[in-house]
Amino acid sequence: MTFTRTSFAALAVAAVLSAGCYDDPLADGRGEATTIQTNRVETNLTVNKQFTITAKLLDDQFTPLPMALSGSAGSNLRLDSTVYVTELRETRFFVTPTAMLANAPTTLTITGAGLSKTVEVFAFPRTIESDVPAELQSGETFSPTVIGFDELDGSLGSVAFIVESDDESVVEVGEGGMLIAKGVGLANLTFTGPGGGIHQEIIVNVVPGAFAGGVANTTYLGMQAIRITAGSVAFDADTDVTFPGTEGDIYVVSSSASEIVAVVPFGTPAGQGTFIVHGVGASQLALEGTFTVAAVVTDPSEPANDAPGAGPTMTNSSVLIGQVGPADVDDFFLVQITEPGVYDVTLEWADGADIDMFIIDPNNFALCSGDVLGCGMATGDNPETGEGDFAVETYIGYVNLWTADGTSDYRLTVTKRDE
Repeated sequence: MTFTRTSFAALAVAAVLSAGCYDDPLADGRGEATTIQTNRVETNLTVNKQFTITAKLLDDQFTPLPMALSGSAGSNLRLDSTVYVTELRETRFFVTPTAMLANAPTTLTITGAGLSKTVEVFAFPRTIESDVPAELQSGETFSPTVIGFDELDGSLGSVAFIVESDDESVVEVGEGGMLIAKGVGLANLTFTGPGGGIHQEIIVNVVPGAFAGGVANTTYLGMQAIRITAGSVAFDADTDVTFPGTEGDIYVVSSSASEIVAVVPFGTPAGQGTFIVHGVGASQLALEGTFTVAAVVTDPSEPANDAPGAGPTMTNSSVLIGQVGPADVDDFFLVQITEPGVYDVTLEWADGADIDMFIIDPNNFALCSGDVLGCGMATGDNPETGEGDFAVETYIGYVNLWTADGTSDYRLTVTKRDE
């Protein structure tokens, strides 16, 4: 037993001694500088703002070695100071980009123990500012310039940008950032500067441009109207006319590519009146023009149209402009049909009133049973729409203000269907 114990002990000692003859795999490369580690290999920063790049010298086991590193700054990069932190075995380089470096970076080259590491530095503005005015005229184009500013609010001159509009029906963005003012209203423009991280938002108000066509006074069913002749840009299917101070685009009674006839709103005072033509051409321009009003505009049908069988006469396909209010809730007129067939009828207005419409057979003067439209236009809708099969007859038209919202102008359109 003693022999056995002695043998095992001897073997254990021999094993320990034998193991000392082999290399420790964890000792490979220890203490030998193999790489420079930095906290960044590329950086996007602000012009004239100091920042820090840290670096460590590592051995093959990624252990920091106690050695300070040196730095060399490229063009447009200032190396302000270098600090070696003994406890961390880390070198800190305090650098400041002195110019905008949006496309081609500058570098900080770090060296030590025969090794080298390069950090690329891009530099961008802290803020940007465009020269877009707060107001543009419809039809106007504007090429913006965007100025960049550094950390010290110093100008960097004009910089590259992209711009987006939240409503291209008001302001469209064309090639190269060109702004194209179109329909009237507000558009929010977002400018993005170099690097994609700097933005500026601007609200642009597009107002009507100047109307370059012609305008002349005329009449329509005894009402004062204006005849508007297109300028260099023709009118199209969605071109309409409004009058400042009124609601809605309900005053047009006829239109073509070359001219529009619109009734002047009742109550327009004597003097110079103003109109705006909307939706002109492919750019949907809004153009403002003027006309002359000899005397305050009144409804020539009042008060005769307050009783059945009176008022203006609409013949076949035609349009009527009228007005109802709390003191005058009923308008009557005549609808003369000389071409029998199915007609579509539309009544529209611009405020919150509830207005109903009837076209009654004079041989059966009852609101619903005699209504060619079958009371289909006595609802809460706006517009009210209906259809009817009309014979050769002169019918009685009746517009009733069911619920008032002040004084309401309306447009009634009667249109024969194509057979």
